[in-house]
Amino acid sequence: MSLDVDVPIERRYAIERHIGGGAYGVVWRAVDRRTKNLVALKKVFDAFSNAQDAQRTYREVMLLQRLSHPNIVKLLATHRASNGQDLYLTFEMMETDVNSAIRASALLPLHKQYISYQLIRAVSYLHARGLVHRDLKPANMLLNSDCHVKIGDFGLARSVIRAVTDTHNPPTLLTDYIATRWYRAPEVVVSSTQYTYSVDMWAVGCIIGELLHGRPLFRGSSTSHQLSLLVGACSPITDEDVESLGSEHSADLVKACESEGPTVRKLLQGYPSDAVHLVAQLLQFNPKKRLTALEALHHPYIAPFSTEDDLDVSYSDKGRVTIDIPLPDDVRHTAAEYRDALYSLSEDQVEE
Repeated sequence: MSLDVDVPIERRYAIERHIGGGAYGVVWRAVDRRTKNLVALKKVFDAFSNAQDAQRTYREVMLLQRLSHPNIVKLLATHRASNGQDLYLTFEMMETDVNSAIRASALLPLHKQYISYQLIRAVSYLHARGLVHRDLKPANMLLNSDCHVKIGDFGLARSVIRAVTDTHNPPTLLTDYIATRWYRAPEVVVSSTQYTYSVDMWAVGCIIGELLHGRPLFRGSSTSHQLSLLVGACSPITDEDVESLGSEHSADLVKACESEGPTVRKLLQGYPSDAVHLVAQLLQFNPKKRLTALEALHHPYIAPFSTEDDLDVSYSDKGRVTIDIPLPDDVRHTAAEYRDALYSLSEDQVEE
């Protein structure tokens, strides 16, 4: 994992400073010499070392190239690396993220409300196009000083293959290991493979609750502990609620865990009533009982910001506008196939 930058990339971008990174790669603040604009330059380490990582990289690039919304980060360019394994991605520059703003206690009540609106607005746009993000959390919500939010990190996002009329829980088989534990919906925690848009709405509820509370609502230390916290937060839970999770093991898992922690309303006691009501409607143990993104846009806590344009790009009687990618998710390709597909689209091909 080299922090060095390929020479053709340095010719294109004037790198100013390092602004983030981890096991996946590194991010620099840079200036695009062609446009003179500030950008975030991300070097993805070993993007094609295995089929799973390669698929996630491919999925993120393909989806972001096809999405256009004020609250979704813009992917400006992709560049191949000289070693044939790394990948450079250029994004519009954002100053920080919502996680950092929460930790710094830098948000006023109006900021929290406006951030919540922008999050739901973006999720509504995604769901209307048959996409589930599957990894919504404050760290994946980029933020500028004017309180403008853009959702990023689409490596776990995927398309719901066939359009359906049930906006809560269309039947499709999906992987059960997604999202950061603290933001996982109950159906994901019990390893259900039949879930969709409602998992994002649970995460939205967790995020809005965290904006209010100042820290994550459900900080489980393990899968069983996480489930205990969720059972406690959503009590009382009916047999119908447990069955709705779509896992053959859900009843045994819920029965085996001990209810722990306060209910959602008790946890958020003292915060604005409209906000607490919204969170409670999103953090429903039964995914069929959660608000959809469109319904959330009409909620009194969000409605003051919602516009007719927001609703036009959401669900309508005409159905969803689906987004397809050339190598669809229902077939696993080789790492080399994902790499070749991305490299063929990259700008400024690097000489070997």
